[in-house]
Amino acid sequence: MEDGRGKLGSVQRIIAQPNIDARSIRRWFLENAFTVTNEEIIEDNGHIYEIIVADRGEVHSPYTDDRKEQQLLFGPLLLKHKSDTFYKKWESEYEKLHFVINQMKEANVQDLEKIERFETELRWIKEVVGDDDESEFEYF
Repeated sequence: MEDGRGKLGSVQRIIAQPNIDARSIRRWFLENAFTVTNEEIIEDNGHIYEIIVADRGEVHSPYTDDRKEQQLLFGPLLLKHKSDTFYKKWESEYEKLHFVINQMKEANVQDLEKIERFETELRWIKEVVGDDDESEFEYF
């Protein structure tokens, strides 16, 4: 996105479908005067895709100051309307992140700051996706 920024002078709407790290796209929108106005999460042939629509100059921000980092990760609008696909994605991400954290903790040289950041994200996922059935999230 940053490489093509100069070509966006007259663009009023961007529809993005990031393959990885939708958070960085949302952050770019936030930092470049675009507001996320719609989001969808879909599954097609076993792959999960997020589609993010952002408009330039929208007044109403979907982010709240106290939860902005979580909303950037999950999608501020996706959080409001959690679909089955949303749950499926984040349950899978939880498992992957838990595995990565365990691997990082076993390393000879540990990046403690990164481990702490990942553990925070793991807690967020549990908060957002978890329910009263703790068996799904046996890792805590």
